[in-house]
Amino acid sequence: MRPAGSFEKLERVVLRRLARLKAAVILVAAPTTSRSDRDRGIGFAVLEAQNLWANFVRSYLLSLLSYPKRPDGSRVVLGNKAINTPADLLYAAAKVAKGPAAAAPTSRRDEPAWHDINILLRTCVEIQPSHEPDIRRALSTQARVFYDLPTFRNFYAHRNQESARKALDLARYQYLISGAKHPTDALCTPARKRPQALVLDWLDEIEVVVELLCE
Repeated sequence: MRPAGSFEKLERVVLRRLARLKAAVILVAAPTTSRSDRDRGIGFAVLEAQNLWANFVRSYLLSLLSYPKRPDGSRVVLGNKAINTPADLLYAAAKVAKGPAAAAPTSRRDEPAWHDINILLRTCVEIQPSHEPDIRRALSTQARVFYDLPTFRNFYAHRNQESARKALDLARYQYLISGAKHPTDALCTPARKRPQALVLDWLDEIEVVVELLCE
Protein backbone atom coordinates (compact mmCIF):
# COMPACT_ATOMS: atom_id res chain seq x y z
CA MET A 1 0.00 0.00 0.00
CA ARG A 2 1.43 3.35 -1.04
CA PRO A 3 1.07 6.78 0.56
CA ALA A 4 -1.57 8.90 -1.16
CA GLY A 5 -2.23 12.57 -1.78
CA SER A 6 -5.81 12.24 -0.52
CA PHE A 7 -7.41 10.33 2.31
CA GLU A 8 -10.25 9.22 0.03
CA LYS A 9 -7.82 7.34 -2.20
CA LEU A 10 -6.15 5.62 0.74
CA GLU A 11 -9.53 4.73 2.22
CA ARG A 12 -10.76 3.16 -1.02
CA VAL A 13 -7.78 0.82 -1.17
CA VAL A 14 -8.27 -0.39 2.40
CA LEU A 15 -12.04 -0.80 2.17
CA ARG A 16 -11.73 -2.76 -1.05
CA ARG A 17 -9.31 -5.20 0.58
CA LEU A 18 -11.46 -5.47 3.69
CA ALA A 19 -14.48 -6.30 1.56
CA ARG A 20 -12.55 -9.15 -0.06
CA LEU A 21 -11.50 -10.46 3.35
CA LYS A 22 -15.08 -10.36 4.64
CA ALA A 23 -16.36 -12.24 1.60
CA ALA A 24 -13.66 -14.89 2.06
CA VAL A 25 -14.47 -15.28 5.77
CA ILE A 26 -18.20 -15.68 5.12
CA LEU A 27 -17.41 -18.36 2.57
CA VAL A 28 -15.06 -20.43 4.72
CA ALA A 29 -17.20 -20.06 7.85
CA ALA A 30 -20.13 -21.82 6.13
CA PRO A 31 -21.18 -25.12 7.73
CA THR A 32 -20.41 -26.99 4.50
CA THR A 33 -16.73 -25.99 4.61
CA SER A 34 -14.36 -28.68 5.82
CA ARG A 35 -12.60 -28.09 9.12
CA SER A 36 -9.17 -27.90 7.50
CA ASP A 37 -10.33 -25.39 4.88
CA ARG A 38 -12.03 -23.28 7.53
CA ASP A 39 -8.91 -23.25 9.68
CA ARG A 40 -6.74 -22.32 6.71
CA GLY A 41 -9.12 -19.61 5.54
CA ILE A 42 -9.65 -18.00 8.93
CA GLY A 43 -5.94 -18.10 9.65
CA PHE A 44 -5.24 -16.34 6.36
CA ALA A 45 -7.88 -13.70 7.14
CA VAL A 46 -6.41 -12.99 10.58
CA LEU A 47 -2.87 -12.62 9.24
CA GLU A 48 -4.06 -10.45 6.36
CA ALA A 49 -6.21 -8.24 8.60
CA GLN A 50 -3.31 -7.36 10.86
CA ASN A 51 -0.99 -6.80 7.89
CA LEU A 52 -3.61 -4.61 6.21
CA TRP A 53 -4.06 -2.45 9.29
CA ALA A 54 -0.30 -2.15 9.82
CA ASN A 55 0.29 -1.19 6.18
CA PHE A 56 -2.54 1.33 6.36
CA VAL A 57 -1.05 3.01 9.44
CA ARG A 58 2.38 3.26 7.81
CA SER A 59 0.94 4.63 4.57
CA TYR A 60 -1.37 7.00 6.45
CA LEU A 61 1.53 8.53 8.37
CA LEU A 62 3.74 8.81 5.29
CA SER A 63 0.84 10.40 3.40
CA LEU A 64 0.91 13.27 5.89
CA LEU A 65 4.17 14.46 4.31
CA SER A 66 2.33 15.38 1.09
CA TYR A 67 -0.30 17.62 2.71
CA PRO A 68 -3.08 15.12 1.94
CA LYS A 69 -6.51 16.34 0.96
CA ARG A 70 -9.43 15.55 3.25
CA PRO A 71 -12.96 14.86 1.96
CA ASP A 72 -14.04 18.39 2.95
CA GLY A 73 -11.35 19.87 0.69
CA SER A 74 -8.98 20.97 3.44
CA ARG A 75 -5.41 19.74 3.62
CA VAL A 76 -3.41 18.38 6.52
CA VAL A 77 -0.19 20.14 7.50
CA LEU A 78 2.46 19.09 9.99
CA GLY A 79 3.25 21.29 12.96
CA ASN A 80 6.71 19.74 13.43
CA LYS A 81 8.70 21.48 10.71
CA ALA A 82 11.65 19.13 11.22
CA ILE A 83 9.66 16.32 9.56
CA ASN A 84 10.14 16.77 5.81
CA THR A 85 11.02 13.39 4.33
CA PRO A 86 9.92 9.76 4.75
CA ALA A 87 13.21 9.09 6.56
CA ASP A 88 12.43 11.89 9.03
CA LEU A 89 9.01 10.46 9.79
CA LEU A 90 10.18 6.86 10.11
CA TYR A 91 12.99 7.97 12.43
CA ALA A 92 10.50 9.91 14.56
CA ALA A 93 8.27 6.82 14.79
CA ALA A 94 11.25 4.62 15.69
CA LYS A 95 12.18 6.94 18.56
CA VAL A 96 8.58 6.94 19.76
CA ALA A 97 8.61 3.13 19.79
CA LYS A 98 12.10 2.42 21.08
CA GLY A 99 13.22 5.57 22.88
CA PRO A 100 15.29 8.63 21.95
CA ALA A 101 18.45 6.58 21.44
CA ALA A 102 16.86 4.44 18.70
CA ALA A 103 18.73 4.17 15.44
CA ALA A 104 17.18 5.39 12.23
CA PRO A 105 15.48 2.49 10.41
CA THR A 106 17.42 1.15 7.44
CA SER A 107 14.87 -1.49 6.42
CA ARG A 108 11.22 -2.36 7.04
CA ARG A 109 12.40 -4.82 9.67
CA ASP A 110 13.81 -1.93 11.73
CA GLU A 111 10.54 -0.01 11.70
CA PRO A 112 8.02 0.03 14.58
CA ALA A 113 5.16 -2.43 14.97
CA TRP A 114 2.68 -0.39 12.96
CA HIS A 115 -0.31 -2.47 14.06
CA ASP A 116 0.04 -1.02 17.58
CA ILE A 117 -2.35 1.95 17.78
CA ASN A 118 -0.13 3.54 20.43
CA ILE A 119 2.55 3.93 17.76
CA LEU A 120 0.09 5.84 15.60
CA LEU A 121 -1.05 8.06 18.47
CA ARG A 122 2.41 8.81 19.83
CA THR A 123 3.90 9.43 16.39
CA CYS A 124 1.12 11.94 15.71
CA VAL A 125 1.94 13.70 18.98
CA GLU A 126 5.52 13.95 17.75
CA ILE A 127 4.86 15.16 14.20
CA GLN A 128 1.80 17.30 15.08
CA PRO A 129 -0.60 16.89 12.13
CA SER A 130 -3.22 19.64 12.03
CA HIS A 131 -6.05 17.13 12.43
CA GLU A 132 -4.57 15.39 15.48
CA PRO A 133 -7.78 15.86 17.54
CA ASP A 134 -9.69 13.98 14.84
CA ILE A 135 -7.18 11.13 14.99
CA ARG A 136 -7.68 10.89 18.73
CA ARG A 137 -11.44 10.77 18.31
CA ALA A 138 -11.16 8.07 15.64
CA LEU A 139 -9.09 5.89 17.94
CA SER A 140 -11.38 6.37 20.95
CA THR A 141 -14.11 4.06 19.61
CA GLN A 142 -13.33 1.27 22.12
CA ALA A 143 -12.66 -1.13 19.24
CA ARG A 144 -11.16 -4.28 20.72
CA VAL A 145 -9.70 -5.55 17.46
CA PHE A 146 -6.44 -3.63 17.85
CA TYR A 147 -5.80 -5.22 21.25
CA ASP A 148 -7.10 -8.74 20.64
CA LEU A 149 -6.32 -9.50 16.99
CA PRO A 150 -2.55 -9.80 17.70
CA THR A 151 -3.20 -12.63 20.17
CA PHE A 152 -4.94 -14.68 17.49
CA ARG A 153 -2.42 -13.60 14.86
CA ASN A 154 0.30 -14.99 17.14
CA PHE A 155 -1.50 -18.32 17.27
CA TYR A 156 -1.80 -18.64 13.49
CA ALA A 157 1.82 -17.57 13.04
CA HIS A 158 3.20 -20.11 15.54
CA ARG A 159 0.46 -22.68 16.18
CA ASN A 160 1.58 -23.97 19.54
CA GLN A 161 -0.29 -24.97 22.67
CA GLU A 162 0.54 -21.81 24.60
CA SER A 163 -0.60 -19.42 21.87
CA ALA A 164 -3.80 -21.46 21.44
CA ARG A 165 -4.54 -21.28 25.16
CA LYS A 166 -4.09 -17.50 25.22
CA ALA A 167 -6.42 -17.07 22.24
CA LEU A 168 -9.13 -19.29 23.75
CA ASP A 169 -8.83 -17.59 27.16
CA LEU A 170 -9.25 -14.22 25.48
CA ALA A 171 -12.35 -15.41 23.61
CA ARG A 172 -13.82 -16.78 26.81
CA TYR A 173 -13.23 -13.84 29.14
CA GLN A 174 -13.46 -10.89 26.76
CA TYR A 175 -16.25 -12.11 24.46
CA LEU A 176 -17.98 -14.78 26.58
CA ILE A 177 -17.38 -17.40 23.90
CA SER A 178 -17.32 -20.69 25.77
CA GLY A 179 -17.03 -24.21 24.50
CA ALA A 180 -14.64 -23.43 21.62
CA LYS A 181 -11.88 -26.05 21.44
CA HIS A 182 -9.80 -24.25 18.82
CA PRO A 183 -9.09 -20.55 18.06
CA THR A 184 -10.73 -20.94 14.64
CA ASP A 185 -13.92 -22.15 16.31
CA ALA A 186 -13.86 -19.11 18.59
CA LEU A 187 -13.44 -16.70 15.70
CA CYS A 188 -16.33 -18.30 13.81
CA THR A 189 -18.62 -17.90 16.84
CA PRO A 190 -20.52 -14.69 17.65
CA ALA A 191 -19.57 -12.84 20.81
CA ARG A 192 -22.36 -12.59 23.39
CA LYS A 193 -25.36 -10.68 22.01
CA ARG A 194 -23.71 -10.26 18.61
CA PRO A 195 -25.28 -11.52 15.36
CA GLN A 196 -22.16 -12.48 13.43
CA ALA A 197 -18.84 -14.27 13.85
CA LEU A 198 -16.27 -12.54 16.04
CA VAL A 199 -13.78 -12.22 13.19
CA LEU A 200 -16.38 -10.34 11.12
CA ASP A 201 -16.95 -7.94 14.01
CA TRP A 202 -13.22 -7.27 14.03
CA LEU A 203 -13.11 -6.55 10.30
CA ASP A 204 -16.05 -4.18 10.77
CA GLU A 205 -14.20 -2.39 13.57
CA ILE A 206 -11.15 -1.87 11.36
CA GLU A 207 -13.41 -0.51 8.63
CA VAL A 208 -15.06 2.00 10.97
CA VAL A 209 -11.77 3.29 12.33
CA VAL A 210 -10.25 3.63 8.85
CA GLU A 211 -13.29 5.61 7.73
CA LEU A 212 -13.02 7.91 10.75
CA LEU A 213 -9.29 8.46 10.22
CA CYS A 214 -9.89 9.34 6.59
CA GLU A 215 -12.64 11.90 7.25
